[in-house]
Amino acid sequence: MRKIFTKNLEALKKTNPLLAQKVESIKENRKYEVFMGDDPVNINIIDTDRNEPLYLTSAVEETLNKLEKLKEKQKYPFLYFFGLGNGIFFKLVFESFESIKRIVVFEPEIEIIYIVLNLIDLSSYIEERKLLIFSSSELTFPLAVDIMVKEEASLYSKLYELDFLSAYYNNYQNEMLEVNSLMTRAIEHIIFSVGNDAVDSLIGLEHHIQNFPFMVKTSPLNKLVKKAKNTETAVLVSTGPSLMKQIPLLKEIQESVTILCIDASFPILYKHGIKPDIVFSLERVEATAGFYEDLPKEAFDDVVFSLTSIVHQKLLNNVKSENIQMSMRPFNYLRYFKNDPWGYIGKGMSAANMAFEFAYYSGFKKVVLIGQDLAFSKEGTSHAKDHTRGVNDVDLSRATVYLEAYGGAGQVRSTAVWKAFLNFFEDDISQTAGEMTTYNATEGGARIHGAIEIPFGEFVERFVDRDFKKESISIEPCDEKLAKEHEKLFYERVVLMKEKLETIKKECEETFLNVVGFLEDIEELNKKNKVEDIDFQKADLLLEEINHIKEYFDESEFFSMVFEFVRSYIISQELEVAKIQVKHIKNDMDKKVQIIEWLYAHKFWLFSLAGGLDAILVVIKRASIPDKEEVMA
Repeated sequence: MRKIFTKNLEALKKTNPLLAQKVESIKENRKYEVFMGDDPVNINIIDTDRNEPLYLTSAVEETLNKLEKLKEKQKYPFLYFFGLGNGIFFKLVFESFESIKRIVVFEPEIEIIYIVLNLIDLSSYIEERKLLIFSSSELTFPLAVDIMVKEEASLYSKLYELDFLSAYYNNYQNEMLEVNSLMTRAIEHIIFSVGNDAVDSLIGLEHHIQNFPFMVKTSPLNKLVKKAKNTETAVLVSTGPSLMKQIPLLKEIQESVTILCIDASFPILYKHGIKPDIVFSLERVEATAGFYEDLPKEAFDDVVFSLTSIVHQKLLNNVKSENIQMSMRPFNYLRYFKNDPWGYIGKGMSAANMAFEFAYYSGFKKVVLIGQDLAFSKEGTSHAKDHTRGVNDVDLSRATVYLEAYGGAGQVRSTAVWKAFLNFFEDDISQTAGEMTTYNATEGGARIHGAIEIPFGEFVERFVDRDFKKESISIEPCDEKLAKEHEKLFYERVVLMKEKLETIKKECEETFLNVVGFLEDIEELNKKNKVEDIDFQKADLLLEEINHIKEYFDESEFFSMVFEFVRSYIISQELEVAKIQVKHIKNDMDKKVQIIEWLYAHKFWLFSLAGGLDAILVVIKRASIPDKEEVMA
């Protein structure tokens, strides 16, 4: 048994080292006793505190019954369970159903994990990450997101269901509900992050092409990152209703801290005599340009502006400064162009998320958030006093979400968008915690898990050296040779993109027409009660055509070109296709029905993809890209 435990523990150390450490610290059973019957797999575990077994009857019978019920889900690639039981069930699942890619198990008792790892050799499944075991208490929102984005798990998220292994786990209803809540929140976040408007991405591409000649003249991102840390502490300024209470103290210490602010905060800070070090803008909408519109030239002096390449040209025109660094958001279509020196930043949804990323990349050990309410005030306002678009820029009618309040005292009203910003913050804070400590001195709004809540005055007293005076940050324009080299590369990549998309679009349209014709034939046969005449050989050929087109998404280059533009509707359709794919097939008729359902589902899939490719080509044409001969010269 000790040999089995060692193998399992070594595998667990590779996939969940913190849990492995907790399991290894257990030296003997304290709460549970193990009973083994004549059959070596008839293992029951007794909770001696409750005097209750994990299996009320025969462990073997309950396991086999559970396995039989699972046949309805045998094509589900991802399964989720609360409770490890005696572990035998999971070994049998992998031996019985080849289509299972991964099982995720949340177990509330470390001692049960210890017992199972001593009894059953699961090492190969654990090491290959086919079996992911977690203590239910260790699950956090960032970890739940990580679980759901691994491989293709998100494409099957509509099939998510948290099953429990035996009646014993009803003793852990609260833990089970918490796990389920975090997992469903992660799924919502992933689907929300995909977005529902491909037009936004197309606008982003058009703005990027328009801004590209300017971008390559600005400093590469890494040069700004190296200069940004002009103090030991970064203060990240947002525009929540609570901001005004922090303004007087921020003004006092502005020479001793690095002030990173979002574009909406810039005019507020200027009005109150505070000059930020770096201002961040990442959105593509024209309205963002208004934050810079009515400010005098002196407001821009000695301030660096970190802009993404998808911002509206009006915003670029309104920034009255030469101290600009333009980077790219980490979208696949922007990475495709390979202009890496200008960097990728802004994976979150807000300028504040972008500023947080920047603080981490710049090497700050401490970052403090102020004005980061992510919620309406008690009075129902959405933004700070002096906000350019008013304190009620977001209408209170959008307060459809309730979040845990700052300090843990009750709940605050929020919106789905602000909740998404919060999710990105919590995910980023979790990932950077080992190298940067995040403090939340907003003193209002929503609680941001992972950030240490502290009054701004106390933070300043503990961590800010008022005697230290910072130097202003300045950046140089890009080397002309590097700029020209990447300009040529960019236009070459655009031409290649155009040619590839035209070819695949034509293939999509042809397959779409073939599928439409076949389905029309089926409908005619159905009207005549001659469904037995359906040509399933032709159907198989159409399936091959569809699969050939879907294989393009396995090519990293094509995936990079199109994913952001088509994902909002392609992924939503793939979620529905997944339901068809995992259906339990009992006979030949079930198989034929599945084929027809598959073709109907991909009729709109093909139409959507062809339309998406056409929209990208329209944007490229409208951007007046040089022709191939001129680019390749």
